[in-house]
Amino acid sequence: YPKARFHVIYDKSSLPQEERLLSLLKKNDIEVILFTDMIPDFSNKNYGIKYPYEQHPNALAYDLMADYIIKNIINNDSFEGDDK
Repeated sequence: YPKARFHVIYDKSSLPQEERLLSLLKKNDIEVILFTDMIPDFSNKNYGIKYPYEQHPNALAYDLMADYIIKNIINNDSFEGDDK
């Protein structure tokens, strides 16, 4: 798939190796989508599961992420042989 594009959904952190990781992804033509680009007002208060130490998004957050992916990635990608 010569025209395939790769995307990584990334939640920024303060890890020391983060900048190196992001740089390597971009250098290898892997598009980085920040979690906050998909859900600008994300917080565990609004979109997190309500259990202690649980950091995963809830169903509403996953719905918003799916909408973003459909609108901004799938609908904008085209591959060889597509009729788009």
